[in-house]
Amino acid sequence: MYSDGGANIWEQLRLSGEAPIKELVGQLGTGPKPPLSLREYQALGLRRIEYRQRYREYWNSTIEQTGTGRPADAFIMPVAPHAAVIPGKYFYYGNKIPRILAVCILLRYANYSLFRLH
Repeated sequence: MYSDGGANIWEQLRLSGEAPIKELVGQLGTGPKPPLSLREYQALGLRRIEYRQRYREYWNSTIEQTGTGRPADAFIMPVAPHAAVIPGKYFYYGNKIPRILAVCILLRYANYSLFRLH
């Protein structure tokens, strides 16, 4: 999950004297893991470059759908349905519904009636 094996997170937790919240224990485990090798880290960087290029091509292809001659203006991407995690009350939605629906909503049409002042 983390290129340094979580060493920085565990060091910050040690300095604070706090334990990880239970919602993160599954991801963090009980301590740092071995960090990625330089070769693994470099391979991830190359995959990121390729992904960004594919996404840039996709984004620019929205010109055909917007009707404005420009690509889409915005991509609204909430990562959770709330502003902060309340310990013991966080629910991860990603395993319950398709990830694309859980994490992002691409707006194609704005509903300006929501903004009318009465």
